Amino acid sequence: MDLAAYKAAGHRTIGIKLTEGGDWTSETGVARWEKAAALGLRRVGYHFARPSHGNGAAAEARHFAAALKAAGPVRSTDVLVLDWEDPGLEGRKGDAWVALFFLELSKLVPKVPSGRQWIYSYGPYLASTLTSTGGRCYWHAAYTRDPLASVPGFARPHLVAVQFTD
Repeated sequence: MDLAAYKAAGHRTIGIKLTEGGDWTSETGVARWEKAAALGLRRVGYHFARPSHGNGAAAEARHFAAALKAAGPVRSTDVLVLDWEDPGLEGRKGDAWVALFFLELSKLVPKVPSGRQWIYSYGPYLASTLTSTGGRCYWHAAYTRDPLASVPGFARPHLVAVQFTD
């Protein structure tokens, strides 16, 4: 993707997958993260959680933070997202894991305020694994004709974005 052309087309924000689990880092994602900063784009970087692989929340947060730092200074306008949809955790509660992930991330990347730490998931998964967003913003993925129908009640007050695919 040519980020300069992307910006020239009028786009101001870009979402970039940076890491997954405890050891995978997207080399193209890190390069895009750096380039997006140089172009003045608002960056939304995300980490795909893999708690079912036995990864600790703090370890995954450290992995994400290391990739962010390797790509240059984190800006206070950046949004950091936990992609919460590990199929191996379906139906098991993950509130403590998510809280610990964000606690550790906040220590490592203090420039990003809590209001710019989001959770991304789809409704049925979110409802089966969490009881709260912990006050964090929620980016909802919907794979139905009525995307808002699958937003769990506890997440509705925190909804900031909907990714819609039917």
